[in-house]
Amino acid sequence: MPKSPKPLKEIITIGVDSSTTNCGVAIFRNGTLVETCNFTFPGTYDLDKLEKIISVFDKLFTKHKPQMVILEKPAPVRNSKTLTALNQVAGAIWATAAMHGAFIDDMHNKIIKKVMGIEGKHDAIRKVKESYGFEVVTDHEADAVLTVEAYRIHMSAQSID
Repeated sequence: MPKSPKPLKEIITIGVDSSTTNCGVAIFRNGTLVETCNFTFPGTYDLDKLEKIISVFDKLFTKHKPQMVILEKPAPVRNSKTLTALNQVAGAIWATAAMHGAFIDDMHNKIIKKVMGIEGKHDAIRKVKESYGFEVVTDHEADAVLTVEAYRIHMSAQSID
C-alpha cells in the first residue's frame, strides 16, 4: 500500500503595523488571512512600555510560531524623540521575532500604499474588506494586512525582473 504524501508544513506569516501606542497584527496561514488584532499600549512611552510590547509579541510569536514577520516601516518624522521611540519599538519586535527563529523584513509605508493603490486609513480598511472579506476594527490592523500583501506582490514582481 503506497504511503500518503506528507502534509506540507504550514507557513505562518505575521504582518505588523507598529507604533508606541498601537500595534496592528495580521496573521496569515499559507497565504490566507486568518486573524487580525490590535494591541494598545496606553501611557507615556518608556522602558516599561517597551518591555510590555516585547512581552505581548513574545506571547504572540510563541502561540503562532511564524516563519516570517513583515513590519511596516513608518514614514520619517521630524521629532527626534518620536523617531527614536518608533525605532526602539521596531527593534524590539525584530529582536523578539529573531529569538523565535522567524525571517524578518520590512516595507516602507509609501511603497505599501503605492503597491496596494491606497491613500489613507479609510482606503486601507475598505481594501481589506474588498480583498479578504475581513472586517477590521482599526486602520492599524488594515495596515498590517496590507503590509503582508504588498510585500508578497512586490517581492513577486522583483523576482520576475
